[in-house]
Amino acid sequence: MAVMAKLGSAVSATKALAEVIIINKTQEISNAFSVKMFFIMSIPYRSTYNSGKIITQARSTICQ
Repeated sequence: MAVMAKLGSAVSATKALAEVIIINKTQEISNAFSVKMFFIMSIPYRSTYNSGKIITQARSTICQ
């Protein structure tokens, strides 16, 4: 019986460890994904910002 209890605790410890590893990996992946998404989302913003600057410069030169 003692052997079975030890085996059971070893199995539960291994399961717990596996869960921790999976959670950490999932967080790593989601962090990387959110960083990627942030870059993807910021690309249109950056391009509109740059074109906006160009338009403002063009306007100021036309107004002069």
